[in-house]
Amino acid sequence: MWRSFDVGAVVESLAFRGALVAAGADGMNRSVRRAVLATTPDDVRRAGAADLVVTTTATLAATGEEWEHLVTRLDAAQVAGIAFRLEPWDRLPPELLAVADRLAVPLITFPEGAPVADVTAGVLDALLEAQGQRLERVLDIHQLFTRIALAGGGATEIASALHNLLDYPVAVVDSDGHATVVVPPGAAMHDDRSISRGARLPIRAGDQDYGEIIALTDGATLDEDQLVALERAALAIAVRLAQASAVAEAEERFAAVSLEELIAGHAGDAAEVAERAISFGWDLTRPRAVLLASIDPPTREPTLQRSLNAIAAAARATLGSDAIVWRRSATIAALVAPETDTPAERRRIAEGLR
Repeated sequence: MWRSFDVGAVVESLAFRGALVAAGADGMNRSVRRAVLATTPDDVRRAGAADLVVTTTATLAATGEEWEHLVTRLDAAQVAGIAFRLEPWDRLPPELLAVADRLAVPLITFPEGAPVADVTAGVLDALLEAQGQRLERVLDIHQLFTRIALAGGGATEIASALHNLLDYPVAVVDSDGHATVVVPPGAAMHDDRSISRGARLPIRAGDQDYGEIIALTDGATLDEDQLVALERAALAIAVRLAQASAVAEAEERFAAVSLEELIAGHAGDAAEVAERAISFGWDLTRPRAVLLASIDPPTREPTLQRSLNAIAAAARATLGSDAIVWRRSATIAALVAPETDTPAERRRIAEGLR
C-alpha cells in the first residue's frame, strides 16, 4: 500500500548527494525517526532506536571499541544505520563492512569533501518531507472513515473501506467472538487459525466493549500506515455502535416511561396512547396483565444491570412476541396477553419466565 520511511527511503532521497550503501544492504527496511550528528564517541554511545547516526570513521575509532563489538552494540540499540562522510584518505575497514553485512546494519557513505553538517541537513530534510507525507496519509485515512461515519455508514461500509486500503480480508466480530461482518463475503473465517493469524484491534468506546476488527493477514505484518487505517476503522465502528446504542437506550427509556404512565393511568388521551403504541409496535387492543420479575437475593451495581439485561432477554424469549417488556430500576416488567382471565393462566406464564 504505502512505504514507511526507512533507510532505503533515506538513501533514495539523498541519491542526488551521492549517497551509497557500502554494507548492510539487508537492513534497508530499518525505520528512521531522526538523524543524529555524532561528533564525539559519547554521541555514538548515546545513539538509540531508529537513529541514523551521521559520523566519521575517526569518531567511531575514537570509541576504542573493536568494530565487532561496536556494531553489535549499535544493532542491539536498534539504530537505523550509520552514515559516513569520507575524508579523501578514508576507507571503511573490512572488519567493519563484514560485521555490518552480517548484522544487516546499513552503512551509508557520502562523497569525499561533503560537509558533515550538509549530510545531516540532507537527512533532516528528507525526514521532514517524509513526515509531511505521512501526516497527509494519516489525514486521508482519518477523513475517509469520518466521511463514511457522517454519511451514516455502518460496520459493513467501514470494513469494506478498510479492505480496499489493506488488500486483506476484514472481519468484524462481536464481544462473543461471532463474526458479524466479513469483507469480502465468503473470506476464510471458518477456522480459528485464519483469525488468530490476523492483525486485530478492539472496538471499544469508553468502558463498552463491542468486539474486535480483524485484518486476515495470515501472519503478515502490517506497516505503520496500515495499522493507522486499522485503528481508525476500529474507532469509526465504535463511534457508530455507541451512537446506535445511545439512540436505542433513549428510545428504551422513553418507552419505559410511557408504559409506566400507561399502567398508572396517566398516559394522556387515547389518541396519544394509540400513536405511541403504533410507533413502538405495541398491540394494546388485547387485554393485558402486568408481570414483574425481580432478582432474589437482591444484588448491586454493576451486577444488577447485567442481571436485569439477562432477565429482560429471557422475558422476550419466553413470553412470546406479543409481550411488551421493559426494564425498571431494579425489576423487569412485562405486559402479557393471557389466553384466559384466570389467575392460573397468569401463574403459568410467570412460572415459565421463572
